[in-house]
This record gives sequence, C-alpha cells and structure tokens, in this order.
Amino acid sequence: MTRTRIALCLAAFAALAFTQRAHSTHAQTKPFTIEQILSAPFPSDLVAAPSGERIAWVFNAEGKRNIWVAEGPDFDKARQLTKYNEDDGQELTNLSFTRDGQWIVYVRGGEDNQVGETPNPTSNPEGALQAIFAVSFAKGEITPIALGNEPVVSTVDNKVVYHRDGKLWLNVIGADPKKAAPLLNVRGNLSAPQWSPDGKQLAFVSNRGDHSFICVYELAEGKLRYLAPTIDRDSFPRWSPDGKKIAFVRQPTRGTQQRTRGEDLPDPWAIWVADAATLQAKEVWRSGVTLNDSLPRWAGDDVIQWAADERIVFRSEADGWMHLYAVSANSGEAKLLTAGNCEVEQFALTPDRQEIVYSSNCNDLDRRHLKRVSVSKPVALAMTLTDKDATNPVTLFSYGQRAVYLKSDAQSPTNLRHVELVRPNNIDSRHYPIARETLKKTFPESQLVTPQAVTFKAADGLEIHGQLFLPKDAKPTDKLPAVIFSHGGPMRQMLLGWHSMYYYHNTYAFNQFLASRGYAVLSVNYRGGVGYGRAFREAPKRGGRGASEYQDVVAGAHYLRSRSDIDTARIGLWGGSYGGFLTAMGLAKNSDLFAAGVDIHGVHDWASRLGNGGEDRDAVKVARESSPLFNVNTWRAPVLLIHGDDDRNVAFNQTTELARRLREQKVEFEQLVFPDEVHDFLLHRHWVEIFNKSFDFLERKLKNAPRDRSALAPSSSQSVGQSADILIRNGRMLDGSGSPERIADLAITGDRITFIGDAKAANITAKQTIDASGLIVSPGFIDPHTHADGDLNSATGKYNLNYLMQGVTTVVVGNDGRSPQSISKTLQAWETNGIGTNALWLAGHGSIRGAVLGAKDIAPNAEQLERMKALMRQAMEDGAFGMSTGLYYSPGSFAKTEEVIELAKVVAEFGGLYDTHMRDESSYSIGLLGSIEETLRIGREARLPVHISHIKALGVDVWGQSAQAIALVEKARATGVNVTANQYPYTASGTGLTAALVPRWAEDGGNAALLKRIDDPAVRPRLMKEMEENMRRRGGANSLLLVSSKYSGKRLDELAQQFGKPPIEAALEIIKQGGSSVASFNMNERDIEAFMKQPWVMTGSDGSGGHPRKYGTYPRKLADYVLQRKVISLPRFIQSSSAQVAETFGITERGNLKTGSYADVIIFSEKECRELATYEAPEKLAAGMRHVIVNGKLAIAEGKTTKTLAGQALRKKTKA
Repeated sequence: MTRTRIALCLAAFAALAFTQRAHSTHAQTKPFTIEQILSAPFPSDLVAAPSGERIAWVFNAEGKRNIWVAEGPDFDKARQLTKYNEDDGQELTNLSFTRDGQWIVYVRGGEDNQVGETPNPTSNPEGALQAIFAVSFAKGEITPIALGNEPVVSTVDNKVVYHRDGKLWLNVIGADPKKAAPLLNVRGNLSAPQWSPDGKQLAFVSNRGDHSFICVYELAEGKLRYLAPTIDRDSFPRWSPDGKKIAFVRQPTRGTQQRTRGEDLPDPWAIWVADAATLQAKEVWRSGVTLNDSLPRWAGDDVIQWAADERIVFRSEADGWMHLYAVSANSGEAKLLTAGNCEVEQFALTPDRQEIVYSSNCNDLDRRHLKRVSVSKPVALAMTLTDKDATNPVTLFSYGQRAVYLKSDAQSPTNLRHVELVRPNNIDSRHYPIARETLKKTFPESQLVTPQAVTFKAADGLEIHGQLFLPKDAKPTDKLPAVIFSHGGPMRQMLLGWHSMYYYHNTYAFNQFLASRGYAVLSVNYRGGVGYGRAFREAPKRGGRGASEYQDVVAGAHYLRSRSDIDTARIGLWGGSYGGFLTAMGLAKNSDLFAAGVDIHGVHDWASRLGNGGEDRDAVKVARESSPLFNVNTWRAPVLLIHGDDDRNVAFNQTTELARRLREQKVEFEQLVFPDEVHDFLLHRHWVEIFNKSFDFLERKLKNAPRDRSALAPSSSQSVGQSADILIRNGRMLDGSGSPERIADLAITGDRITFIGDAKAANITAKQTIDASGLIVSPGFIDPHTHADGDLNSATGKYNLNYLMQGVTTVVVGNDGRSPQSISKTLQAWETNGIGTNALWLAGHGSIRGAVLGAKDIAPNAEQLERMKALMRQAMEDGAFGMSTGLYYSPGSFAKTEEVIELAKVVAEFGGLYDTHMRDESSYSIGLLGSIEETLRIGREARLPVHISHIKALGVDVWGQSAQAIALVEKARATGVNVTANQYPYTASGTGLTAALVPRWAEDGGNAALLKRIDDPAVRPRLMKEMEENMRRRGGANSLLLVSSKYSGKRLDELAQQFGKPPIEAALEIIKQGGSSVASFNMNERDIEAFMKQPWVMTGSDGSGGHPRKYGTYPRKLADYVLQRKVISLPRFIQSSSAQVAETFGITERGNLKTGSYADVIIFSEKECRELATYEAPEKLAAGMRHVIVNGKLAIAEGKTTKTLAGQALRKKTKA
C-alpha cells in the first residue's frame, strides 16, 4: 500500500458521499455494461507539496495510469502530467513533492516477487522494471532517477533516498541514474528513512532479526551513530519540527521465543524521545500489557507524529478502538483526542500542527467522515455531513489553509474535493470538486442503487454488518437470485458506497452491476475486518485457526433465506483472496445452502501457508481443518476459479490443488487463468474479463439453473471423515417424526446438523463431544403460543431462559391478536440485541383493528377495511407467519366474522395461517361449538390453514363438550379444511380479571370508558349481574386466583372477605385499581385428555406472567400425561412439540433431526424432567434439561445457562 512520508495519510477505506452531478440527469435507458461501470477514473496516492497549494495524485483511467496535478486556491485547472497511454499494468505509486514543489517523484512498476521478477502482466518479452522517476510540475518532463522503490525526498533540496535490495541508496533529480550508489553499507535490512528538517541527516531503521536499531547518518561527514541501542526492537523514527529531537517506538525483544499461531499475544510498546545531538533517549509513554494495548499494526506508518508545542500524536487501541492520543515529548499522561466506539483511519496535521484532520466512522460505522480536532483541546468538529462520506485527507501550506480529500457515495465514484479550514465548523464551508470533468458521460451514475445497511446475528451471537443491493424495481413479492460477496484482506470493510481502494472500487462496481441485472447482493463484513473494533478484527479462531468468520457468511445466507423476496434455491457466493477462501468454504461445507460460486484467487489450504519446520503440529491440524480442501468431499456446487499465475499474495498452487481435488470428486468447475498476472489484477482489461465471465457463469449456474438441487444436499454418507463442532454420541434419538427411538450419533457443524448415524464408522470427529448414553436426543421444542415478546424485548429477559429450561428453542409471539405496529423493526431489534431462542411473529388482528378503529364496537367502512388490509399486508411482507385473533378480547371481540375473513384472505396470499383465541371457549356468547364453527368458516372462505389456540372446554356449562368439538374438527378435516390446535396441560386458564368477568359491551371505548361505566349508577346493576353470571361460568369466586398486583396469591372470595364486600364488588374495586391477572380453575381432566389424544393437537404454553405454564408446560405434560397417565406416547409428545408445530406454521428446516436442518437440539432424561413452578411460586425454572442447543450453540449445558444469545429472528418465506 502506498504511503507518503510528509504527514499525509493516504491509506484505505471509503465509500463516500457526493451530490448528484449535473450530467447524471441524462438517465440511460439501456442496461449498462461492465465496461461502463468500470470506466470511472480512480484517484489514489493523493499528496500535497510541502509548501504552497499544489497537489498531485494518480488517475487510473481504464488501466491508463497517469499523474495529475492541480494548484490552489481554486484547483479548477487539473491537468495530466504524464503520458502513459496504454493499459500496461505498470503501477504509479509513492508520490511525493520536492521541497519547492517543482518536481513530483514517483515509482513506476511493482515490487519483485521472491525470484526477483517485476510484475509483467502483459507478458512483454522485454520484461518490466520497477524504477523511480521525477516529473516536472510545470512542463511534465520526466527524468529517471534510479531502479528501486520507496523514495523519500530531501526536506531541503532534490536529493532522493530510496530502498533497493535491503539497502538505502541515494541519487539526485537530474543526475545520471547509472551513477546511483548505496548511501552506506550497514548490516541489517534498512528501511523507513526520515530526513532531518535541515536535510543534513537521515534517521532510519536497521532490522537485525530479533532486535532493531534506529540509526542516524550524517551525510556530510559520512558518520553513522546508533540511537540508544538495546536488545529491543526500535522503529518509526520521527524528527521533531525543529530537528532537535527524534521520537521512536520501542518494543521488547522476543529473543528466540516462537510466536504461536493458535492465539494472539500482547505486543506492548513505548514511545521514546532522544536528543538528536547526544542521542540520549528517555521513555515518555508506555502502553499497557493487554491485547488491546498492542502496537496498532493496522495503522501502517502513521503510528506516531509530532504535533505543535512538543506534543506527539499517536494511535492506540487501548479502549478496543483505533483512536488518536497526544502526549508531551517531556513525558506525562496521554490525552485521548478522539473518542467513541469507532475507528480513526487516516489523519493529517494542519500546517501549524495545532489541529488534526482525520477520517473515521464515528457515529456512522458503515461510512467515513472527516472531522478536525485540536491537539490541545480535544473537541471534534465535523467537516462533512452525516449522510456524506470522505477519507484520505491532506492539508496544504498556504493562505486559507485547505484540506483536500477523496469523496464518494453510493452512486458517484471516488473523486477529489477541497475545503477551507478557516471556519470553526466546516460543515458550513463549501466543498469544491476537482477534476470532475474526467468522468465520462456514459458512466451510469443515475442507474446505480443505494445499498441498504443491514445487520444480522451469527450463530455465536456476534452482530454482523452488511450492505444489501437490490434491483431498482425490486418488489417484496419477487423471488430474486442472490449472491453473497465476501471482501478480501481480511482487514477490510465494505461500505455503503464506492470504495477508496482500487480493488474494492472494482468489486463494488460488480455488485452494482449484478443488482442492475436482477440479483440481490449481500456484501458481508465478516469478523476479522476493520471498522468494528479490535475485538472484531482480531476475533478468535479466525482464518487458519478455526475459520470462525465462515459462520458470518452462513448467517448472511440465513438472513437472505429469511427474506420473502429471495429465491432460497438460488443463493450463490463470490469473492476474491480471503473472500475467495470464504466462497470456497461455503461451497465445500454447504452446497445445500449455496448453489454456485465465483472463487477468485482464494486460499484453499491454510496448512500449506504455515511454512516448513518448527510449526506446532496442533496448529497445522487446525489450519488444515479450517480449509476448503479439508471439506472438499462434501463440495457439490459448481464453481468458477479465477487466478493469475504470478500471484505474490496467494500462491497459484492454491487453485491448482483445489482443481485437482474437484476433478477427483467430479465437481463441475470452470476456470479463467491469467499468465503473468498478479494478485491485484493490474490490467484493466482483465477486470473487465473477470466480471463478464463471472456474470455469464452466474447467469448459467445460478440464475437460470434448474431449481431442483437435491443432488447438492449433503447426506450422512457424504459426511464421512468430516470434522464437526459438536458430536452427540449414543443418544436415544427421537427425530420429531413420531417414529420410535433409535440409538444414533448426531454431528453439528456451524448452525446445521451435518451427520446422523454411526460416527465412529464414518470417522466423524468434533471439537466437543457430548455423551448422551441413556438420554433422549430430540428436536428443540417449538411453542406455538407464547407471550414472550415482552421478555425478548428486555435486556434481562431476552435469554428466554424459562423456555430454554423446558427444551423450547423456538417461540411464536403475536398471539391473541396482539402485535407491534412494525414487526420488521422488532425483528431487526432482536437481530441487533440478540435473543436466546428463535422467535417469530403473527400479525395481530386486534392491534391492526385498534390502529384503524380504536377500541370501539363499530364495523369498518370500505375505506377503513382497506387500510386494515394494507396493514396486514405490510405485516406479512415484514415476515409474519400468519394472523392471530383474540376474538374473545376487546377490540377483536367487536369484529364480525366477515371482517376477519377479509383480512385472512390477505394472509392466504402470503401462504400464512390463521391462529385464533376463539370468540368463546365457554358459554359467554356463541359458545364453544359455535366458535369452532366460526373458525372453520374462516378457514374455508379465506382458503388458509386455521389453528385453534389452547383448545379447551372452559367452565361448567361446556364441560364434556370436547367430544362434540373434536367431531366438528374431524369432519372439517375430512372435507379438506386444514385445522389444527394447541393445548396446555393445566386445569386453570390464565387471563385478566377484566377479561374473565367483564362483558365485552362494557369495554366499548377502552378502559377509560369501562371505568366510567363502573361508576355509572344507571349501568352498574346490569354490569354486576352479567359479571355474576361470568363468575358462575368459571366456577365461582374461589376458582379465581389473583397472580399479579399486590393481591397476588389470594383468591377472589378471600379478598371479598378481606374487603368486606361481595366478590363482584371486590372485583370491581381491583379493576379500578389497575386490575390483575388471574389463574382461573375452570377445566376438567377428561376434556384435557380427550383433546390431547387427537393427532392434530400440539403442545403450547400460552405462557403469561403469574401462571406456572410459562415455566412448566413441557415438563408437566411429559411427567403427568406421558409417563404417569400414558395419555400419549413419548414419540408422540416429541412430535406434537416440535416437527408438527414447524409443519403447521411453515417453519422450514426446524423441528426435526435431519441432515441439513438447523441444529436446534435438546438432550434430556425423561425421568428427570419436572416442573418446579406452582401457582403460588409460578416463576421457578424447570429441571431436567441436560443440554439445549440453539442454532448449533449450547444455550444450556449440564443443566445451566451459558448466557448465549444464539436465537434467530425468523421471517416467513412467503409465496405472495
């Protein structure tokens, strides 16, 4: 990477905002081409003259690389200096001005490979050379200086010191290059030369293996001195502005200690300052000794710089984020200049060194913005707007003081801008473009999309950021082919627009091109990348240590699969370098998820990169197992392999060996090989060919490939010899189908079940093995009716521990007609904050009705009904699995059947189901049987599945009606109505005191209206009479146990005696005080057992506060009704609690134990599982679950919580 040596930061990342340029209004009607999207000149190597207002940079215009210049104050006459008019692959780098600004020194050509060959991608028979040149700012005349690289121009004249063959050489602009000679003959690898301000001395580093020295060379006397030499490692010499001091970095020697590859070790450092005359040095600042305190290698050369008033500005990640600090050169405490959970990337000091202009992602993690901060008063001021992006600042010496920087946005590619620094807040300043006329009018700016910022959770709960590109005309009902892009590096970050690194400028262009041709593209910023803190960048077990970042790509796939607009059978991968590695991993490990891929110079065998001899055998084993080649036996999807055979970053044999193995496996692959091309693809025409070939491949093998991909799905026989994350041995497997148990092993890799069978015979190994001998291994339970959303939305309750301890790994929320205004936002919040179980939403009819009509007993008019239907449609598009009603509760009770049918028809369009707390489970209104008939009518007329929640015969008036209810359902099922139900195993229901006793007419208008009616002497007698009748239905005052409020634990008759009032008067008093939840003992065991025996009845808790069912439904049913009473069998219990629920609600790839399904698995002894919650103590956690695995992660281990948030926010895969 190119860097200047004049306090300019010209490194890495952007994707930066720019307002729509004028000629973009001429929108193109035809689809744009690869050639057009890659036509924008790419600026790089921006530098400023040491004085005055001259700047220079490199423009790469379709492979033709040239130096351009401009001069202030207006910079409006940018011009091309050099005349390199061929796409010849010869880079221009290392730009710097001479002191007077008359010459620009630069390097042409790339660095040699290990055998001394300069990049020659055109295969020129004459070969290629890397050489240093100078070009005149005034006339563009070019003069050669010497062969070599990394030139550093003198601070006073035209001398140039440079690097060649590990030594430092010297020449002068205009002198004969043949007369160039080594500056001095000193041991060690010499690097990092720094001219003294007077140009008489050079400070540089002599690296000698286990130690390094700072050397100071006096040119006139030919004298070499060592700056406070020790056994330690010295680097980064920096002269003070007055030339009297030299600051440098010192790190402790490692001696002969080998650095382990299996873990990161702290790399502490200190800042020392030496007297330039005496070379006596002292320590002025020392880091801590934790990993965060390590020398920030990612900072490149800009670790330390001198600021004004003898302060030293330095970078540190002490708080876990890359920030700037300042410390006195005379020692003292360091002061934090930038703050927050964000990263500073590049910075430049103003000419007076009093301020710093820097780019960072503070307050906007997925963009870059410019800010300025005083070295003495650290209050950051924004220079670019929050919806704009900027990077790579340089500052200029001159009247007015200006900053020049690179800028872009989602549509406008990276370009140059300048801004004055005189205003207190530069957001108010004008930002002027430079050389914008170089952008071709055929560049398709107006046709580009703005990618969406998305986040999702990996299997281990880590939040992952990405950018989602969707076609401009995409609709929620589309079924788009999708591609996941993984960047290289891995210390990179893709942003929400064009990138300021050339490689990623091009990959961003291809992502835009794919979106323009009908693809959804998800660019995943996986762990190991930058922008999200040191812990994210240095994530454990990344790369060859365990490939932990691969789970982030899988999480991206699951995110796409959760969207209704994605064709889940057509998800592919593409990426280069590290992204090629992740592409190959996806195809090797999950050809069931990924249908095809484009693997560009990817790493395929980490072990081969460890070197020879002295390597830890365990590290080699882990590296091998972390590689695509290790998993090649399960590779089934077609792949396009692309590589240049002079790649100096990833050896070409990484691809040749993979291709050989794929041939052996008879896996289809295509190839595109570039002789003499290097890793970065130096020829523009090669980029064009790569993307055209990749697009053609994706069109044939992904977008237009046959939908049947069964041949790609892994089977147990295909998993022979694989390594898993978790291996469960010798379990009594009940797979959720209702089949009898069998002894089998089960392997989990990532978030999927990857093997079922005899692990020993198949040579399956794993990082963790669980001995399940004598224990049940089954799918995690899926609870179809909960009220867990309140817990999931809270910081303490989001673990959903009460359900996990019962073996529940997925919960349905939104029942009884209640759901949030925006299901999408809630799902996103869960993905951001994490949840302990999987969870999915039903769209609440009552909430939608209330949003349009309020709590009124009225029927909607035509316009209001359309509004309700639109809200229901939006909820389904957001990912709801169906609609729920609470026709027993206000305001749902005010709805006529026809209203519900009309909304259910909308749900049917999306393939959803209708879930209902029926209008009457007793004899309140239309009765239990009438309510079942109403439910069946809704299913028939709306043509969708219907599901009766907590089916029961509530109250003495309907005890025994279970037989008739069952007969109604069976008759409907026989005629084609898909009707099912769930049930909890308790004789007490749970509801509110108001809902239990107050008639619905009294709730017309909401709670305020009810309270008025309670005190209205004209209404109160009728109200009390009907409440008396409702209390009788429920078994009297003694059957109502209050389970919330200050009266919790007392029955209504007891409270009536305490109040000295009749029970109904006491109930009204409690309602006026805010009400209470109640456990209502109103069912008998014969009806419960009759319903439970039906093959269409599942387990559901209806878990709500104050009732033990929230904590004990599943162990209670298992212990009382399966083992003791033997109402149903153990396999049937498992089926009714898992696979049957998944099938009913359309929850794909869950609820069963099958290869390829999500790894929601529970391990328990049926004899140990027991309910501990009671009506008096309803919040006691259940016991008996040994292990609960959610998406491949242990949420419960040995009966105790791991505090893992492995749950996923599930979205319906709709058919609308």
